[in-house]
Amino acid sequence: MRLPRLLLAGMLLSIAVFLLSALFAPPASRSVGAASVAVFVPLWYCLSALNAGLGMASGIRVADRIVDFGVMFSLPVLASLVMWWVSESEWEGGPVLTTGRTPVMLTAGILLWAAVTLLVAVLAPGVADRARSRGATAAFLPLWSLVCGANALLGVFAAGYTWREELLIMVANLSLPTAVALLAPWALKHRRNGDVAEYGAESREPAA
Repeated sequence: MRLPRLLLAGMLLSIAVFLLSALFAPPASRSVGAASVAVFVPLWYCLSALNAGLGMASGIRVADRIVDFGVMFSLPVLASLVMWWVSESEWEGGPVLTTGRTPVMLTAGILLWAAVTLLVAVLAPGVADRARSRGATAAFLPLWSLVCGANALLGVFAAGYTWREELLIMVANLSLPTAVALLAPWALKHRRNGDVAEYGAESREPAA
């Protein structure tokens, strides 16, 4: 299940990068797809190389790691290139989002959190679940805070919003992804405790 989770993380990350590129692009920009590819491909290459290196360090054959690297790297990159092609063919290099930005921003945040969570879970297999959840949260929250801060600065200096208006927007953009990142580990733990209790109750039932 390692490779499918990595591929899913790559797909989610590529979509999040594309959405953020559309949000951060200047109004006259015609290079949203190209910008998203320029950001995503080097980032995903580094993550793919890290995964391959960790696999070889754990004793997996080099040939197997090379195959996994090729699959892990190529499919999400292909998805990113497809989004670039759609951007060029359907939106003339866009879309540049100037209205309805908050729902798109929240969607990008949730996708980014999901990608980070999957990556931490796969790249740290020997770590306890609770530690992995905390690690994913610790990695996501500063990253998302920086994204929201950059969006606020863009709103003030490029779009003409006041600091007060952008502060409210920033709080809204931070709220849902942060809540998901903080509550998801608790929900997972609660569910697992319930499953363990149910299994224990079933095991104590007398056989018919």
